[in-house]
Amino acid sequence: MPELLNEPGRRGYPNYPAVIYIFIVAEHPALRAGIHALLALEPDLLIVGETQNGLDVATQLLSNPPDIVVLESLELTLRLHQQHPALRLLVLSESEDLAAVAELRAAGALGCLLKSASLLELVHAVRMVASGRPFLCSCLGLAALREQPAPVSQVPAALAAPPAWVSHLSEREQQVLELLAHGLTTEQIAQKLFTSPRTVETHRRSIIDKAGVINTASLIRHAMQQGWLT
Repeated sequence: MPELLNEPGRRGYPNYPAVIYIFIVAEHPALRAGIHALLALEPDLLIVGETQNGLDVATQLLSNPPDIVVLESLELTLRLHQQHPALRLLVLSESEDLAAVAELRAAGALGCLLKSASLLELVHAVRMVASGRPFLCSCLGLAALREQPAPVSQVPAALAAPPAWVSHLSEREQQVLELLAHGLTTEQIAQKLFTSPRTVETHRRSIIDKAGVINTASLIRHAMQQGWLT
């Protein structure tokens, strides 16, 4: 295992490894190759192995122990968690069904990410899970948030003063925040604001940093609880 850099808040990830060793399990070669190619762009992410199924994972994990396994199977998630409870698992899912996500979390997944997620969110998910923090991608987090009853503000929204961190947002960041609250994806926001998805992701990360939260779902919840979004 790589040495941990115990610098609080380094890149926003406590106990952030100097290099994150990753093992990929994905049935389709194109998906494996795509994940590999995207993660290989980051100098601190190293792919130590990959396979199309879970049959030979145990042997490969022993010869090349990773920090995190990226996979897509509920059955394999459960088996790996039982055999290697300290191993951190990030599961890629095609479904936004929250019951399925809950099942993955119960099976031992520390993070859940839709296969349609952006490169930046994939990299963020890997780093979060590798640092031992749970992760739920933006779309899944917002879906969970929409199923919860909205908090009732004691002050009418029209009269409520915006929280201090909102005053530090640029006009474009406020627009991005409002569109995120309406459940739009990065690509949809980019189209609506006539900009690139990468620019939207940059705004999203900036908003999250200014609000002092860890992901989009907690950002929206934070803004709603403070009466700035309804």
